[in-house]
Amino acid sequence: MTICQTFYGKLYEQTTPDQLTTLTSSPDKEEIPPFLEEEVKETLDEMKKKKAPGNDGITSDVMKIGRPQVIKYMKKVYNEVLKSEEIPICWKEAKIITIHEKGDPKDFKKLPSNKSAIKFMQNIHKIPTKKNGKNSR
Repeated sequence: MTICQTFYGKLYEQTTPDQLTTLTSSPDKEEIPPFLEEEVKETLDEMKKKKAPGNDGITSDVMKIGRPQVIKYMKKVYNEVLKSEEIPICWKEAKIITIHEKGDPKDFKKLPSNKSAIKFMQNIHKIPTKKNGKNSR
């Protein structure tokens, strides 16, 4: 298991706090419009139920239960991220697990080729990511 942990740990290495990802901006770049509550609501509605949470432990089911408050809070957070042009470090963190795919799980000669990694991201990070793909934010 240590070989897999080392392999996937290096593959998904996180940055240090002083290496925040800054959104690139240029003088001729179009200004990005702020997030609207309706956009957040639509994407929250599209999130699948009964899925595993990221390292924050918050599932989409929990977010949907507190929908009105969650939508207002998330809209505010997303717009602050746009304004500051800095992606929060915690949005880059994920829970990573390995799953045995084929062959003898104790055959260390084939590691990590007989394992797969699954990355569980925080749900709060998924909404602006999904909206980005839909409307080219």
